[in-house]
Amino acid sequence: MTQVPEFSFSLQEITSEQDPQNADWNFTVDRNQNSTKQSNQLNQWPQQQYDQNASSQQSKWHSQANTQSQPTQSQWGQQIKNVPHTNQMQWGQQSNIQQQANQNQYAQGYDQPQTSQSQWGQQANRQPQTSQAQYNQGYSQPQANQNQWGQQTNNQAQANQSQWGQSAYNEQQVSQNHWNQPSSEQQNWNQTPQIDILNNPQGTQASKYAQSNEQPVVPTVELNLSQLTSSLASETPLDPNVITGLFDNPNDVRVKTIDTRMDPNSSLYSVKSFEDLGLREDLLKGLYAMGFSKPSKVQEKALPLIISDPPTNMIAQSQSGTGKTAAFVLCMLSRVDSSLDKPQAICLVPSRELARQIRDVTTSMAKFTSIKAVSLIKEAKRRVFNEHIIVGTPGTVHDCIRRRYIDITNVRVFVLDEADNMLDQEGLGDQSIRIKNMITNNPQLLLFSATFPDHVRKFAFKFAPNANEISLANHELSVDAIKQFYMDCADEKQKYDVLCNLYDLLTVSQSIIFCRRRETAFEIGDKMRKQGHATCCLHGGMLPDERDRIMDEFRRGEFKVLITTNVISRGIDILQVSLVVNYDMPTDARGNPDSEAYLHRIGRTGRFGRTGVSIIFVYNNESWKQMKYLEQHFQKPIERVPTEDWEEVERILKPVFEAEESEIEEGHEESNEEGLLDEVPDDIDEIDLIHMKISDLPSLRLERFKQLERLYLRQNFIIDIDGLENLNNLQELDLYDNKISHIRGLNHLSQLTDLDLSFNKIKHIKNLDKLTQLKNLYFVSNKISKIENLDTFTNLKNIELGANRIRVIENLNGLANLTELWLGKNKITKLENLSPLKNLRLLSIQSNRLTKIEGLEELDKLEEIYLSHNAITKIEGFQNNLKLTIIDIANNALTTIENLSHLPALEEFWANNNQFDNECYQQVEEELGKIKTLETVYLEGNPMQQKNKATYRNKIRLALSNIKQIDATPVR
Repeated sequence: MTQVPEFSFSLQEITSEQDPQNADWNFTVDRNQNSTKQSNQLNQWPQQQYDQNASSQQSKWHSQANTQSQPTQSQWGQQIKNVPHTNQMQWGQQSNIQQQANQNQYAQGYDQPQTSQSQWGQQANRQPQTSQAQYNQGYSQPQANQNQWGQQTNNQAQANQSQWGQSAYNEQQVSQNHWNQPSSEQQNWNQTPQIDILNNPQGTQASKYAQSNEQPVVPTVELNLSQLTSSLASETPLDPNVITGLFDNPNDVRVKTIDTRMDPNSSLYSVKSFEDLGLREDLLKGLYAMGFSKPSKVQEKALPLIISDPPTNMIAQSQSGTGKTAAFVLCMLSRVDSSLDKPQAICLVPSRELARQIRDVTTSMAKFTSIKAVSLIKEAKRRVFNEHIIVGTPGTVHDCIRRRYIDITNVRVFVLDEADNMLDQEGLGDQSIRIKNMITNNPQLLLFSATFPDHVRKFAFKFAPNANEISLANHELSVDAIKQFYMDCADEKQKYDVLCNLYDLLTVSQSIIFCRRRETAFEIGDKMRKQGHATCCLHGGMLPDERDRIMDEFRRGEFKVLITTNVISRGIDILQVSLVVNYDMPTDARGNPDSEAYLHRIGRTGRFGRTGVSIIFVYNNESWKQMKYLEQHFQKPIERVPTEDWEEVERILKPVFEAEESEIEEGHEESNEEGLLDEVPDDIDEIDLIHMKISDLPSLRLERFKQLERLYLRQNFIIDIDGLENLNNLQELDLYDNKISHIRGLNHLSQLTDLDLSFNKIKHIKNLDKLTQLKNLYFVSNKISKIENLDTFTNLKNIELGANRIRVIENLNGLANLTELWLGKNKITKLENLSPLKNLRLLSIQSNRLTKIEGLEELDKLEEIYLSHNAITKIEGFQNNLKLTIIDIANNALTTIENLSHLPALEEFWANNNQFDNECYQQVEEELGKIKTLETVYLEGNPMQQKNKATYRNKIRLALSNIKQIDATPVR
């Protein structure tokens, strides 16, 4: 096999299964990105521990670029070039630049295009796969002894046969991989071989943490760039299936404002309309009703290719929050024949939360069609599924196909969302391949993700042959609207103190804290709740219903802080999340920094152009080096926030969080209302205008929509509720997350059944006495201190008033139909006369100031009660609540609890962090031992004698043999 010189240019084959003589090539030239931070911005770690004499923060990764006049390749395999960016060829996409001879240290050791000796002394002969496994998976193969480059390969194709139990792209594992096959010369990532992360451009002194290594000599080839470009252009035919680039210039990718769809320099901007894309009228109505006005860049590029005939495959990469979901959902909807009640599209996703979200998007977009969608998750009821679109996790979908609950004979579209994760993880990859091979009628294959590592990208082209591609370079992956920071911590323990100070200092709408371990998430959540923060915890080990409930409550704004592991790092779209905290650095199984996981984590904020903040906690040299690797990998600065000076922290961070408020004021002058609904037909019954920069309702001219029943105006700038006077048929009104301070003008909407005014500035609920049809009332997170005329809502079934300033709840006499009452995080000191609530099923009064609660004995239909984080000393009345399944009385001042044995349906009992002594524990053992349905008991954190603690825990375990969880730190 011919030795390939190590150019500083990237040559990438686009169509991997074409004849080698006619292969199309992608040519990418990337500008050198030098570090921008100087030594005076280094944090306490490099200043005090790493390199006292470092004069700049420029890494050795980039130090060569300062002295090289010609294109060269850095010693670590990154592309470092001093060439104009405009030399990208017109037929080439942004290709991945790690296909070169010397892959960087973190590369997984997959296909190397030459047989040169690697820097670690191993043979880097990663032959393109010609293994037998590819035949097993139904891929068309070139000749056995000829690889895709048209070069002669070693006849080892049959030797490295892959098995089904492995991810199919790992077929070249016969060659030595220095991560998978460690030798005596190979250590973990922060030992030998060692990257000197610290700066030493003069080469005078290296960090004491960076072990010296003799670096391999990188061959440099001087080329005339224009000659090479002309040569390639003359020899390479243009392929109409290859997109010329997601962006004409990578440096044009900028997201700077709260609504960047009007910024032509943004990756969200598009000059085309959805009509120009040839979409059906019923789909256009659904799009406009959801608030879409123009396609984003990825939608503009992808949709003409994936909805055209004949269908073509697509591998698409775009930043988080830029509209990938809408693109492939529109493709699925456009391919479905609604007259045929059979599954016609399957979308596989890695998590249940993402499956539910995509199903909801699909249902909303298809609201003017007869197309149906369903989400299949682990606990879904097994039946025959005739919905047109199936969204689910691979294991469940595969099981349903195998059991013939899903007829796949008419499937036309097969989608992998978060495709890199779906193909990279061993279990998900195997199941995805099996499902694809079960579908025998050659479906259209769509692979979408924000990240595509090189080894996954190569396998993706085998999974979806002859696919069109949209790709990004590393420095384009991170959205500029996400401002990235790191904060110093003295050690692991101080991280929590910094976290608390951060939340005390800043006003954050909603945030997500990512931890590595479930135990850490539990501990943080419990401590923050005790300090009055509205937090919830989510991880993969929780029961499915519990995960769904927590996600729904977080979306509704009942919790401000979600503490989680990587289970929701991908795809989850919650626009009001403005802060992501990496409490623990994302790492892979070998302890290396995981750039893909980091990118997906921070992508939970900055959704669709909104401003977001990401913060990393750095607490030792290991986390410092990991952070610097991420900075270099994405070529985006991560700014230090000095935790020793909290005034400086406020000076740096507060303007970022206040930027949205200032943009709101500017937005009033550039509001989007005028002409926004001109194309929407008058007979529409639902309008969804989420995050559309609307401030003036009358400008929408809503009065012409006489049949309008549902109006969703979430996340706008609305201050006054005007312009709704003639909507006599309106049944659902959603004004969540606006700037509304009063609610005059709603009383005439006599048909209204659902009203959501959460996350506004409302102080009083009054003048709603004519809304007698109301069934669901949501006023979460306002400034309400008093509620009037509550007894007039005789049809109310659900009231959510969490996170307000309510001290007293009165006038419950007329609420006999109420089934759910949510009053968490208020200032309620006393709750009396609950007896009128005869049909109450759920009662939540968490995080208030209650010292006692009475009247529970009258609530004989109560199923769930949440009273945690109060000051309750005694509870009576449980003996009559025979339907109770969940009791949460954690974090109170209870010394005893009685009458538990009379609860035959109880499943969960949360009583951690009270004042139970040993005698009470023995009583609990006797009471709970009589309940056969009980599965979960939390009693941790009570002041029983330490020497007896284990004894009583074991006694309870023996007495309650059916219990699955006991004495764990609480979730709530």
